Amino acid sequence: MSQLMAHDLTYYVPEDAIPTLRTCDDVAIALRSAALSPDSTACTAVIARAQAAGFADADLTDICIVQAARRLGENWCDDVLGFVDVSIATARLQGLLRTLGRSLRADAAGHGNAATLLVVSAAQAQHTLGPSLVVAQLRRRGYSVGLLLDAGPGAVRTYLRRAPADAVFVSCDHTEKLVNLRPIVTEARKTQPGVRIVVGGPGISECSAVCRITGADHATSDLEEALILCGLTKTASQATTAEMMM
Repeated sequence: MSQLMAHDLTYYVPEDAIPTLRTCDDVAIALRSAALSPDSTACTAVIARAQAAGFADADLTDICIVQAARRLGENWCDDVLGFVDVSIATARLQGLLRTLGRSLRADAAGHGNAATLLVVSAAQAQHTLGPSLVVAQLRRRGYSVGLLLDAGPGAVRTYLRRAPADAVFVSCDHTEKLVNLRPIVTEARKTQPGVRIVVGGPGISECSAVCRITGADHATSDLEEALILCGLTKTASQATTAEMMM
């Protein structure tokens, strides 16, 4: 692991050299640098500074972390960063979502009777930051949400038998992996007949036959639209549109 973490130190800007965090872009730039740092606590330090500067957790989650992740993705596509660097950095950003979302529960938000949702990413998915972001957004709206990452055979069945859901959102990170989602959709339908199933994420953007290939009811990468299609918006605590980065 020490070899994997041997990044070029020029990627990281020391904390005392980071400009004052005035905008979300400032925070995103600082998070990108921190995520690439050999210091595993650098990201949480940036979040603490941003919170002290008055940034809301919702903006840190929905804007700053997302922008930092996109910068990392662009660096990968431009061959500025390697796969290992980007994977480790993205995992750190994903960890921030869990940290910021620890207090987000339907009961705590005053929606103890809120609809229950399950967000799933298939086994061997390369990108799981998006599903984690969707979970954070849904919990902030007041929904009770379960998350299955790298879901293998039987995982969805086991979960739904224990905690039936009002809807299942399935993530697809690449178009060629759409066919791999059909077993997940089939498993959900057999376990809980009638449950609404939506497929979303980057992998659906270039395909017009997502529902036919996967067996899902709907295909959209817009979180608000997904909720409307499942008839769930009335139970949410907020009504803002958010992109589903699944």
